[in-house]
Amino acid sequence: MIAALRAGLGLDDTVVELSVNHEGRWRGIPLRFDDGTPTVCFPQLDATEARQPAAADAKLRDAFEPLARLYVPADSEKKEKTPVPRTAVRIATAAQAATVTSNSPVVTDWALRYFGPWWNATSIAPDADAAVVADVNADRVAEIAQRVADHSHEEAV
Repeated sequence: MIAALRAGLGLDDTVVELSVNHEGRWRGIPLRFDDGTPTVCFPQLDATEARQPAAADAKLRDAFEPLARLYVPADSEKKEKTPVPRTAVRIATAAQAATVTSNSPVVTDWALRYFGPWWNATSIAPDADAAVVADVNADRVAEIAQRVADHSHEEAV
């Protein structure tokens, strides 16, 4: 967690595997951070592993091709616009709070799952005027990162 934070802040250039427990299985992907900018680092596949995605792609294409022939495009003049509901999650610590707002419940559900175990995260009604503005003081970030690095850590899963 500390390595990912330092890399994301641009303090270290490194590869970090970020992962999440999704439905009882850990899923992750390695990211290379250069000056705080992440780039996905796909692992090298052997010949057998390389054939599996190609086979899955062919199987999906064969399954969905007949469905594509059934598709009739809707007349855009007659199509009604469906309102998209906004959802929100408030994430709070002892002294600070932030609200994550999205037109996709997937985003706010993820925020609730990810932040909930460590901070006080709750679903709330979205605020139409919500905005997040962040100013970063590089010296303060370096000071905090150094404090974290100077103390022993305990990994918890």
